[in-house]
Amino acid sequence: MGFDSVKESIQTGKAKLVLLATDISAKTEKEVRFFAGKNSTEVYTIPVTIAEIEFGTGRKAGVMSICDEGFAKKINELLRQ
Repeated sequence: MGFDSVKESIQTGKAKLVLLATDISAKTEKEVRFFAGKNSTEVYTIPVTIAEIEFGTGRKAGVMSICDEGFAKKINELLRQ
């Protein structure tokens, strides 16, 4: 969770999916999509805010990467519906 951690997981090939909150800055979204595009990592903006992510996880973040392939595949399937 968090931009720096997500960027690192994308660059090292660990990230299988990246999720963005609806209220992240345009600059952050652009940077995440840039790095994800270089490594063919899918990115979705999910219908939650940074505050909602913080409430659910206990950590304030607007960018998350999923590194487990099976979990990422299931989330990807659900988001495409």
